[in-house]
Amino acid sequence: MRMLRAMFVGMAILALGSMRVWGQMSGIPDEARLTQQQQNKLLLANRQKRMVADTNRMAVLINGLQTQMSHSTPGTSMSVNMIKQADEIEKLAHDLKNRLKGID
Repeated sequence: MRMLRAMFVGMAILALGSMRVWGQMSGIPDEARLTQQQQNKLLLANRQKRMVADTNRMAVLINGLQTQMSHSTPGTSMSVNMIKQADEIEKLAHDLKNRLKGID
């Protein structure tokens, strides 16, 4: 029984040693490896940047559509370009809503 325990301890030490050597051989210093918390922070920051960019794009599209609507004559139908802009605004709004809910 002692021999079996000693064998398992020896294998564990060997495994840990080889993992440490492999980590050093990978060329990535320990300080450069990102922890899970750091990775989560980066993902959240990137998500926030994407949401802000999409919100700004949607605001620009809305203002452009609003300008086109104000210059069109009342009672006429919307142009194809205006309909495409409205569809793109709707798609961006839907995507942003899903991202806010956490459905990426």
